[in-house]
Amino acid sequence: MQNFQLKQVTTDYIKNELDNIGFEQTYINKVSEKFNYLNIKIYDLTVAQANILKQTALSLGCDCATNKFVITGDAKQSDAILTGSISQIKKIAQKLNFQPFKLKILGEQLEKFLDNTCSSSSKTQIMGILNLTRDSFSDGGQFFEYENAIEQLNNLIEDGADIIDIGAESTRPGACEIDTNSQLEKILPILDYVNKNNIQIPI
Repeated sequence: MQNFQLKQVTTDYIKNELDNIGFEQTYINKVSEKFNYLNIKIYDLTVAQANILKQTALSLGCDCATNKFVITGDAKQSDAILTGSISQIKKIAQKLNFQPFKLKILGEQLEKFLDNTCSSSSKTQIMGILNLTRDSFSDGGQFFEYENAIEQLNNLIEDGADIIDIGAESTRPGACEIDTNSQLEKILPILDYVNKNNIQIPI
């Protein structure tokens, strides 16, 4: 009997996972929208707007939660939670452009919302810490010397750091205060190396 191996893939890493299975490179960005799900809350819809939005969502294989009294017409207004993949919600927005009750405006706002959401990175960012101190509680002054600090900087980049925090004063409880000039003497040569080597990672 075959045992299958399963693991959850979060939307933050869907592009990497598609690449790992050998999916067509030129189509990864487009198809990833089908795997990236959003829950969007929309406020103060009329009953007509809420019903049309829900029916439009259901017609495209996703859903929209509304107040339980919307279906009976007993609610005057309702908030809604629209759920679906980015690809599906884009189609909902397009369909709303042809609906009455000012839903064209909602369609346009959904498209702008998706543009803003998709353009900002949702991937968890990893910060690399480079301590230029003798008494750090986390690495014990391993990178106090310039050569060791540069080696660690490059290691952090290679390991996938999205941003690097460089500090020349320990923040551990009871640590000695380091004057500004002494901190700059440690930090500026590292920043000079970053600039000369055109390192693009935020520092």
